[in-house]
Amino acid sequence: MNEALNEPLCAACAKELATCGGLSCPSYRVISEGADSEEQEYAPSVWVSTRVGCASIRASVFYSRLTKAKMQGFRALFRYISGDNGARMKIAMTRPVVFRVAGGCSEVVASFFLGNDVSAEFPRPLERGVFVESMPSMRVFVRKFSSFVPLPSEDYVFNQAGLLRKVLKERGEEGVESDEFFDVQYNSPFDLFKEKHEVWVRRKTAI
Repeated sequence: MNEALNEPLCAACAKELATCGGLSCPSYRVISEGADSEEQEYAPSVWVSTRVGCASIRASVFYSRLTKAKMQGFRALFRYISGDNGARMKIAMTRPVVFRVAGGCSEVVASFFLGNDVSAEFPRPLERGVFVESMPSMRVFVRKFSSFVPLPSEDYVFNQAGLLRKVLKERGEEGVESDEFFDVQYNSPFDLFKEKHEVWVRRKTAI
């Protein structure tokens, strides 16, 4: 494996501390860069995650279905790192918070990064529906942006994912995941202003 993928902090954190605010974040390397997107390769890593179904969630005047699902998932994961685990241990906050949005918001999988060492053991979640999982290495296409939009912001995030897919199609990229995207936040989902916000689309085919 490329040695850069085994670094304790991601390349962006080493070069630009503001990216992760000094917090731990997943290791990756940049494969290619363009004006509208870049391709990144992430090392295997460990995350704590929970699934939130959007079907039973209703949008309100202030919050879209996606925003509500993200908040619900965030709260469950925050309880885990705050001590709602088998070891009753507090775990340091990390960045980013990743939300995998599938089927046009039929399901949202919220995830907190735990570490790059896939052999490490982490406390057992106590809350139903929260689980620790190992993620294999993966390549993603990334669109970066800052967001400050009136709620609900669901359309804005979906538009960003659509713009990324449009760029990839025009560029002739093949093997791009079409059924889901990752909504990646470096701020709390409760913050209206996201200083650093990304959408990822996974590359399905190996290079």
